[in-house]
Amino acid sequence: MLSKERHQTATGPFSEWQKRGHLGDFLRAMSNTFEEAKKSSPSVLFIDEMDSFLEDSDGKNSSYDTKAVKGILEQLDGIRGCEGVGVVAAANNLEKIPAAIRRSGRFDNIVTIPLPDRSDLAVIFKQHPKPAETDIDLQACSVQGLGKTGADCAAAVRKGRAIARRTKRQLTTSDILHSLSGDLCNISKDLRFRMSVHECGHALIGSSYSELTVEFLRISEQGGECRITGQEMIHTAATMHRDRTILLGGRMAEILILGAPSSGSGGDHDSDLAKIAISAANEAGAFGLGQTGAIWLGASNSEALLRDVYNCNLPEVAELIAAAEVEARRRLEPLRSHLTVMAEALMETGVLTGERLTELLAGGGAPEAMG
Repeated sequence: MLSKERHQTATGPFSEWQKRGHLGDFLRAMSNTFEEAKKSSPSVLFIDEMDSFLEDSDGKNSSYDTKAVKGILEQLDGIRGCEGVGVVAAANNLEKIPAAIRRSGRFDNIVTIPLPDRSDLAVIFKQHPKPAETDIDLQACSVQGLGKTGADCAAAVRKGRAIARRTKRQLTTSDILHSLSGDLCNISKDLRFRMSVHECGHALIGSSYSELTVEFLRISEQGGECRITGQEMIHTAATMHRDRTILLGGRMAEILILGAPSSGSGGDHDSDLAKIAISAANEAGAFGLGQTGAIWLGASNSEALLRDVYNCNLPEVAELIAAAEVEARRRLEPLRSHLTVMAEALMETGVLTGERLTELLAGGGAPEAMG
């Protein structure tokens, strides 16, 4: 949260006073820090973990909390007219900060800082290896680091370096990937292979469409992911069929290589099967793209639409899903042996991206050969 725009960069004392202690000590430390910021003008006062000193939600310290909030309100109001002094605060949970503190006039701008993306992570990982550690695959590390903070990634490098030190060698990409993905050794070899087969099934079908790009594959203790880009914002029946076919690629790969699917395609609202069902319902009941023509039964992507479609007993929805399953089998069946090779490569490293991924996908046949 930012109190006001600054046209120059200034530094100020970092606050430590929000750490709990005796109320009098808390208020005194807070007052001293604000006074120091005023004396150091132009300055920026940074209040870290603004939400932490009100973390008790059971009411046991309500008097303390009330007086703490009153104290910071007085300090913020007192600094408002001080030229050259800005206040910046950081919090993990904005809702834990009382509305009186975060209202306009005290903190005018609220800025959400998302988790780092792949390009951000590549920069972060580039900063942490030592000069002698020159062979780190930043692309692979940034893929496996998705969903983590910069601090998490720095910790993974330190943990990887500790692994390397125990065997008296230099840090490698594998050490960092191992630290980022959790202990994949805790997952059985059979399950890791199934996860890899599943993600490679998505990837091989996705790459068979020339308009799409497979960005990366990864597996970890948290599950697997195949990132494919190039899908359109506006759909036709053909593109929706294509996307359902890709979503069924993981399940079909398991059937072809392992003899039967697992529960990995289904489960929650964000699962492959959930997305497939919603896609078919959208096509037939919300977008007017089905055989029944220009009908609308409800808002797209809604549970109400799903209920209405199935209550209306539209057999077309089941037919759309079945057609995608047939197409997934048609595209993957000729690639069984290659699918196994690719899955073994993913299982070994936990990540496939860049040139290695391109080589493996190219070995599966050109899009033209897939029809």
